Amino acid sequence: MAGEPTQRHDLMARRGCVRMTPGAPLSDRPSYWTPDALRQRVEAMIARELSRCERSMTPVEWHRNREWITANVVEAARLWMREKATRGEL
Repeated sequence: MAGEPTQRHDLMARRGCVRMTPGAPLSDRPSYWTPDALRQRVEAMIARELSRCERSMTPVEWHRNREWITANVVEAARLWMREKATRGEL
């Protein structure tokens, strides 16, 4: 029956994996995120956003504002992950 856990779901849960977005397009990504893979993805997203912010500022502005911008980006990533997890999309 649809929605019931299978042996594979049980195995993946024991390994600490979380489900990717249901209905996501197939690609070379795994169908389950391991904690390390999810951490790497979020860290890459944070790095891209910080790079984008740094490019939009002068070196002096970036040096002056880097600390609070980094804190803001990291907190936004946490909120994004929490929202995705709440909706069951991880």
